[in-house]
Amino acid sequence: MATPRLSYCDVDDEFTLSLESLHSAESVWETAEEVAAASPVRAPIPGAPGWVNRSYAGVLLPTDCADALAKPAPYLQIQATNDQEDTWRDGALQQRMATVLTTASDRLTGKLGCSGPAPATPPGNAPPVLEREELDPARACGIEGFAPLKPSAVAGFSQAATGGDFRLWSCAIGAGDDDSDNLVHFTVTQEAALVERHGADDKDRSALLTCAGRPTLVQVGHFYGLKEKPARDDLRPDADLLTGLADAVAGQAGCERE
Repeated sequence: MATPRLSYCDVDDEFTLSLESLHSAESVWETAEEVAAASPVRAPIPGAPGWVNRSYAGVLLPTDCADALAKPAPYLQIQATNDQEDTWRDGALQQRMATVLTTASDRLTGKLGCSGPAPATPPGNAPPVLEREELDPARACGIEGFAPLKPSAVAGFSQAATGGDFRLWSCAIGAGDDDSDNLVHFTVTQEAALVERHGADDKDRSALLTCAGRPTLVQVGHFYGLKEKPARDDLRPDADLLTGLADAVAGQAGCERE
């Protein structure tokens, strides 16, 4: 990057890289949708506070970079500039995006003298490719004991879950096998900057746990247009969804409720 305040550049005719500011995101899911573009199949970038999906990736910059950049809540975002579906499916594209992004982030924060979570080296492993799969009503999102559907719900629900640990975990549940059928999303977050930013103010949709000494934020949210989808009636109430997820996460990770 030619200058610390450069806000846009092309990278090897493959990507565009831009410097942005986080605006009105009110949840971790909304932050991910702004930082790495809207997609229910995003995956966390190893070792960095950011996400990657089929054509975008984004990483939050340390908060003390804001003054130097004259941008509140700054983040870097990268976008693939052409159709690279084949390289996404074999894992090459998301690794390339994550590598370029975290390298740029590290160099920028180093030049600005910001401290924070930007990794010193790019991730060695690509985030996993997420695929929609059938939902197990008794083990939704891959978490034992998590049951977000009412007992009367019919079959046909699907999920897209990140798997792995709970540093930046998410899951979207839909009434079919297409992203447009998504009804509800869940996040579990241990990134300190995100936990501090979003807290657990909405007691019906947020809960704070302590897992191995780490503050862990659990959140529940819905996709727009949910009220128009009949399958919404198959979901448990928000308070039950939150309690069920928090209890299941606590049981799996040995957490304590605050």
